[in-house]
Amino acid sequence: MSYLDFDYDKNSILVCKGDARNKKKILLNKQYDNYSEYYLENKFNGIEISNFLSKLEQDGLKGELKFKELLEKNNIPYLYIGQGPFGIERSGILIEKTKSKRADFLVNIKDMGTILFDVKCRNKIGFHNTEEKYFSLFTSELEALHNLQKSILMPVWLAFTERNLIHNSNKPVFYFISISTIVKYWSGLFDFFNSDGEFDDIKVIRIPNSLFTEIKEDKIIFEVGYLNIEDDILNKYAKKYIGFNRVIRDKIKDIIRTKKCYKSNIYNELIELKIDFCYPYEINNCINNMIENKIIDYKPKQYLTLIGE
Repeated sequence: MSYLDFDYDKNSILVCKGDARNKKKILLNKQYDNYSEYYLENKFNGIEISNFLSKLEQDGLKGELKFKELLEKNNIPYLYIGQGPFGIERSGILIEKTKSKRADFLVNIKDMGTILFDVKCRNKIGFHNTEEKYFSLFTSELEALHNLQKSILMPVWLAFTERNLIHNSNKPVFYFISISTIVKYWSGLFDFFNSDGEFDDIKVIRIPNSLFTEIKEDKIIFEVGYLNIEDDILNKYAKKYIGFNRVIRDKIKDIIRTKKCYKSNIYNELIELKIDFCYPYEINNCINNMIENKIIDYKPKQYLTLIGE
């Protein structure tokens, strides 16, 4: 039958017809800039697509491959579900009704049972007023993974590793955390915001480092059971988020006041000002809120202006 063969080092995917046992017999026939044609017994048999994954996707796949090595070293049985064209298909009810996403691994842990793991290869990011940096999760991702856990009735965990270290270390460090812990942290923050709007403005969750289990010396351990997140921690991080949003809004206003700037260029202007503690998505969400609340006047293909100034 037909088969797919992804080559990580070449960043290419080979799609062939027929029996996979013929793989060694197929020959390169024509080579182009973005793909190559392969023939078997003088007949077209397959195509190899080059530059298949983006740099970001390659890093994510690298993280998944390193996580597989970690599972192997700990003799943990697993199924690699994967993403893209290599992954297991989700049912319609998971996609449409619960808007859940697919995890990367299905693993079996002794005395714990079966767990779903989603591997995140990401750089840490901070707040405006601290040098400490954190792994982050978009609120939409949290919702999707929490929906997956509720729908499948199976615990979902995350395994984070730092993207800027993934290619510079033979043994990247992984940090484990359960979706239930993140949900507890995120829902607990709500009571420490002054309004629902302030809480809803947060679209990226910076997860306190103290909530993670660091996997040292390739030895997988789990800290399970009820995790009590102290009010002091919740209050501390709520204040960070509130201050963060205020700083971003003030910086956006300053740019609009001092420069002729389109909506699409605000993030680049912030980067030039060394405002590197936020994602483009956070900036776009903040701008859209300011437009909706009639703080910013926006018209397509025109410079932004502040209403009342």
